[in-house]
Amino acid sequence: MARRFHLLAALLALPLALGSCKINTINSFPTTYAQVRFINAMADAPALDVSEGGNKVWPGVNFETGTGYLDFLPSNTSFGVALTGTATTLVSAGYSLFGTQPYTLIAYGYPTAASLLMAPDDTIVPGNGQFKLRVTNVAAGVGTIDTYVTAPGVDITNVAPAFNATGYGISTISLQFPAGQYQVRITPYATKTVIYDSGPLTLADQRSAYAIVYTKRSSLFVNVLLADEDGDHAVAPVNNLQARIKAIHAAPQTGAVNLLSDGVSIVPGEIYLSASSYVGVSPGTKNLAFEDASAPGAILAAATKTIGASTDSSVFLTGFPGSLKAVTLDDDNLPSSTGQPKVRFVNASPDAPPLDVVVGTNKVVSALASPTASTYALIDAGTYTVTFNDAATGTALLTVPNVVLTLGQTSTFYVVGAVGGLAPLITQDR
Repeated sequence: MARRFHLLAALLALPLALGSCKINTINSFPTTYAQVRFINAMADAPALDVSEGGNKVWPGVNFETGTGYLDFLPSNTSFGVALTGTATTLVSAGYSLFGTQPYTLIAYGYPTAASLLMAPDDTIVPGNGQFKLRVTNVAAGVGTIDTYVTAPGVDITNVAPAFNATGYGISTISLQFPAGQYQVRITPYATKTVIYDSGPLTLADQRSAYAIVYTKRSSLFVNVLLADEDGDHAVAPVNNLQARIKAIHAAPQTGAVNLLSDGVSIVPGEIYLSASSYVGVSPGTKNLAFEDASAPGAILAAATKTIGASTDSSVFLTGFPGSLKAVTLDDDNLPSSTGQPKVRFVNASPDAPPLDVVVGTNKVVSALASPTASTYALIDAGTYTVTFNDAATGTALLTVPNVVLTLGQTSTFYVVGAVGGLAPLITQDR
């Protein structure tokens, strides 16, 4: 009887003992987290702040860079993006995150037409001697692309792309390649025009990565961020070996000139009041010089410029003989997100005062000094009279009627020549 009593007491006490202990059962699971990192590939967005649920989680993420991973509960999660230092949300989106899955969140487009892409990372490590690559196309203004992954130096004329017809805002599945030396080239869909060239590139053993294709400010070229999906999760540009520059002769009383880059002629025989087409150059710091076309080696003016990968630049010659000057400009040839024409104005006159620029009846630039350029203005498509007034007196110094601005167009309007004989020079920069 005593034995039964003690057994009953022990059984009654068991729930109390269990209640005081933490025991994992079939219905008890540890908390798991989804991991998310952020990459800023948005053209014209120097830095971005990213918030989740009203809390800033990634502040000040610079263009062409990425963050480390942060843990988020596996649930419906909303992210918002703003330009650093502003309170206005450019874009926000909600995503269903799943536990233990890593993701890459990419901001792309333009600040005026921003987008977000959430891509689940590929967590399957490639086998020995293999490399995995996927392509993510967030190149604003470029459209659908083809990507070639070949041995260095292979002519792609009769080669099929490894990644065919990747649309804007799309991330492909991963493809596996033997680890080693490659050359990655990108073309617009169904063409062989190379708009990105990596040069020799090592794809390392058992590495997985995104090739994130994005735009800077060129209307032709794209660039690539290589973002690891394993290892240290590094994010770094693999810069295009291509860039472009054009020459503008805006120096009255000076004959034809050649533009030299590091001593090599790249634009021959440019005459006054004219602009060349864009010519290809390699990125890097360049010694640019205008020489007398009739006396090669006679340098008239020079400037040093660092030319970024996948960018467009201009250099113009201004001044009078004996005091000539070469002035460099960074061009922004991406089409506007609204489709409106983009116009930049340059006071390239050697002796003009600061100028106010009036397009139709609207003043769009104030007191533009020589030899400087305005920022780009968005102007509705149409036909305009453009007037350049002395900013101090309001006197019209140059009036240009019937200037046609069309949708999707990017132009630069140079005021050229001496006061009393000012002339317009309009370049189409697309």
